[in-house]
Amino acid sequence: MYQDKDSRIQNFDILRGFFIFLALWQHFSYYLNVWYIDFFKENAVLDKSYHIHKMMIGYLLPVDDFSHWAAWFFTPWVSQIYLTLAAFNLAKRSQGDFKLVYGLKLRTFGLILIFFIFENFIVSPNFGESISFYPIMAWMIILSALSYLYQKFGVKGIWGLLIISFTRWTLPELPFISGLEYWMQQNVHSAYEFDAQIEYFLTSGCLGFFLGFYYYHRDWGQKREFYLIGSGFLLFMIWYFFGLPFSVNYLDVFESEHDLAKTFLGSLSILGIQMMILPLFLFMEKKHKLKIKIPMFTWIGVHSLKLFALHRILFVHIIVPVMLLIVTIINRPLIITWWICWLSTGIVMLVGYFINKTKIHNLILR
Repeated sequence: MYQDKDSRIQNFDILRGFFIFLALWQHFSYYLNVWYIDFFKENAVLDKSYHIHKMMIGYLLPVDDFSHWAAWFFTPWVSQIYLTLAAFNLAKRSQGDFKLVYGLKLRTFGLILIFFIFENFIVSPNFGESISFYPIMAWMIILSALSYLYQKFGVKGIWGLLIISFTRWTLPELPFISGLEYWMQQNVHSAYEFDAQIEYFLTSGCLGFFLGFYYYHRDWGQKREFYLIGSGFLLFMIWYFFGLPFSVNYLDVFESEHDLAKTFLGSLSILGIQMMILPLFLFMEKKHKLKIKIPMFTWIGVHSLKLFALHRILFVHIIVPVMLLIVTIINRPLIITWWICWLSTGIVMLVGYFINKTKIHNLILR
């Protein structure tokens, strides 16, 4: 049975919203981790009204146990599966139909890439981090590559890219890749990071495209879902028994973000989790009409790009400075707890809702 490409998969909106929520939780935890090192700007009043913070300058803040557990459980694969969902949607159209929108897709990905480069300059504490390479930049490049290959060569082009994505385990590491971060740190800025190498995400992008292609353009039977879920579970268990363990630093939740993606068995576990989750949610929605209803996550999922574009700017320049004033008044330094991160996410949602309802961005840009 071929699926209607115009029908929206509501369960995927839930997933996308939940994953964005987790990403914001992780990002807010990290910025609080390093706030007293990279972002504290109240030095002019450090010996006056902000004196309570003087003893914290130069120190990292630890996350609470619940935030630590969430970072350990979700971090390795959440940033991957968001790309997988985007690539899934990319495969809705046939090759012929996709050629008609190919230019628009490339312009969209290019504009998103440019926006987040500028956003990086707004939120980063120094020039090195401003020009660093982060996951969403890798996602846009991968989605552009998938688009080009699909309109040019059809699904065979994506198969070729998938094969290329696995060559990183058989070929020696390219000196350009391994030496770029070091060269930039030595010659441009010591804080530069080549944080999200494209090869970490490339296979996930191909997986998402194939799941979307076979869902929309081939006979997607119930057995296919069971096979995918079973295969995904097998891949995950191979890593569980034979792979390297994953850990998260309480003082830097980003430190080990890509550790599993850097190993073969770890990458298999990431692919396995995705192969379990996406077909399971498709099965629930299309076979049993079981549509999960969590309005908050659905809304986040529908407006995910807008919230992602806003969250760091709001957190760094508005939310934490106000939070800093409040804890100063009660004579306490900053701390990191799950409820602070959740509250911050709620504030970002309210701002996004306000912008969406009032269309204020159109008024400003008129």
